[in-house]
Amino acid sequence: MLRDDGFHSFLPYYRIWSFLGLGMTTYTAWCMAIAALIHGQVDGVEHTGPNKLVLYFTGATNILYTFGGHVVTMIDAEH
Repeated sequence: MLRDDGFHSFLPYYRIWSFLGLGMTTYTAWCMAIAALIHGQVDGVEHTGPNKLVLYFTGATNILYTFGGHVVTMIDAEH
């Protein structure tokens, strides 16, 4: 049973909205991947990546810190 206070009354179906957002993000990612496969790369563009092992883990940590915060809102909504 949902409480009638603050966040819970504003978004009573937060879990459904979260999964809907996940689905829309996945759909967008697939559209971008398919467009990239169809159109290919532009000539003259150079791609760079980490040239040291520590830079690889720095980038991976940044991604986790950026996108890992979404779980916190799910935990907040459940309590």
